[in-house]
Amino acid sequence: MKCSRSWSAGASALAVLLCSSVPPAHAQDSRAVPVERLTVRYAAGAFTLLAKAATRKVLPPSDSLPAGERPPAGFWYEHRSAQGELRYRRIVENPVLLVFEGPDGGRPGIPDRKEGLPAERVFDLLIPQSSPGDVVALFSSPLQPDAQGQPAQQVALLRVNDPVIGFRRQR
Repeated sequence: MKCSRSWSAGASALAVLLCSSVPPAHAQDSRAVPVERLTVRYAAGAFTLLAKAATRKVLPPSDSLPAGERPPAGFWYEHRSAQGELRYRRIVENPVLLVFEGPDGGRPGIPDRKEGLPAERVFDLLIPQSSPGDVVALFSSPLQPDAQGQPAQQVALLRVNDPVIGFRRQR
């Protein structure tokens, strides 16, 4: 997918979402490697690992957190070894909140932003192939509308080799 800046104003929010989810074309290693797709469920304020599936993908390089005086805000996940060593970090769009930006009837030409927290969300994360005892820590700004600029905190710690059920999402 090629991301362009010449999108219409009405499609700009969709373009930002799609362009931000595309791995960089200049990934450090452009060869497919063994990875695991983790299917995670958010419901009733808790995260649960539903399934793990091995596959091969080109995995984007691990992200660094931005340096600065303020604690970072947003959503990211960290794949850690059983000893707590960081194996992989990925900063992603918040997979829990629903965000809509579109025309506002009262202000023609000016987009309106609406955020909502659904009762349940299911999403996937990619990590390098795991080892026994590995965990994935999820970090997020408060999971409530209009709080995405606030500092993120760890919101879940999932055991990679311990999915609760063998649920597989239909694609």
